[in-house]
Formats: sequence, structure tokens, C-alpha cells
Amino acid sequence: MSDQTTPTTLLVLLGSLRADSSNRRLAEAAIAQLPAGIAAHVSVLPALLPHYDQDLDGDDVPEAVTTFRAEVAAADAVLVVTPEFNGSLPGVLKNAIDWASRPRAEAALAGMPVAVLGAAASPRAAQWAREDAVRVLTVAGARPLETTVGWAPRSRPSTARTSPTARSRRRWRRRCAAWSASRWRPERPVHGVDLVAEAAPHAVTVLR
Repeated sequence: MSDQTTPTTLLVLLGSLRADSSNRRLAEAAIAQLPAGIAAHVSVLPALLPHYDQDLDGDDVPEAVTTFRAEVAAADAVLVVTPEFNGSLPGVLKNAIDWASRPRAEAALAGMPVAVLGAAASPRAAQWAREDAVRVLTVAGARPLETTVGWAPRSRPSTARTSPTARSRRRWRRRCAAWSASRWRPERPVHGVDLVAEAAPHAVTVLR
């Protein structure tokens, strides 16, 4: 966790393993739009985690899991960037959320502020995956921002989800501020996810 003298730590969980994927580009663009004072990095650990198995989640937890849980717990906020596979989240991302949501009494994701972005070639811009991410994260005990941002790389620029207007950015800020006031855990810095929320539409604009 950050204090007043250290940068806010933003952990990015990327659901695409491909080196030059649209979602990796979206994540990098969102990070590039963040102001000074936000230290963001993309975790490499989700690809190294075993499939969640309660038999593994005992006294001898795999090292990759222990390291990943510590990485999530050390973050002030999380940014989830997801493609859409068969209308939902990719397995690597869902598996990472499953590991970070346990053990329930002391889960790394508990109360964690999360913003969700997604890219897919369909006109819906990974809408189903983004909606599933919000639902899964909520059940896992995190505090995801309900409004998400999608990018459809092959869509026309006029597509609503790929052409954020000043009005849509103001709406993002209002919703994020209301959400922060009502749901943020007091010990979590408010400006972690709301700055991601504000930067995301700008990132999509840059990518067009």
C-alpha cells in the first residue's frame, strides 16, 4: 500500500498472452495516459499460475501463487484489461482472479478498487467479457468500477465505445467519484482507479 510519500501502485492484469495483442496495446496506452504519481506495471505472473485447485491451496501453496498474491496485495488498485473469448473472460484471467480471491478471510483482492478495460474486434468491444469481469470481481470481493471502457480496433471511428467524447469523459468522472465515495475502503487511495477511469477514454482515442 502507498502512503502520502510514495507513488500509488497500479497493478495491471492482462488477459491476453499474445505479445502484440490489442489488449496489450490498450493496457500500455492506458498506462501512458496516467499522470505522475501512479506507478503501474503489467503482471507477468497470471501466465505462470497453475489452474486453481483447492488441493494446491493449502499449507504448501505453489511459489507462483504466493508471489502473485503478494503482488496483488501490495497494489493500491488493479486495472483489468481483457479480450473476449467465446463471449466471456479468457481462462488465464479468470484463473488469476480465482487465486487472488482466496483464502476468503485474507484474500489479496478483498476490497481492492478495480477498473476494467477490454478490446475485441467485434462491434461490442468485448462488452460481454467486461461485464463478466465486473461480476466475477464483485463476487471475488473486489470493488470494481461498474462503468467499463471497450475498444473495437476494427470498428468505425463513430462507434460509441471507440469514440469517447468530452461528455462521456465527464460522465466517467462523475460515476467514478460517486462510486469512490460510497464503496472505497478508507485505507485505499481514491485517486488510483479514478485516474485510470479518466485516462482510459483518452487511451482509446490515442489508439484509433
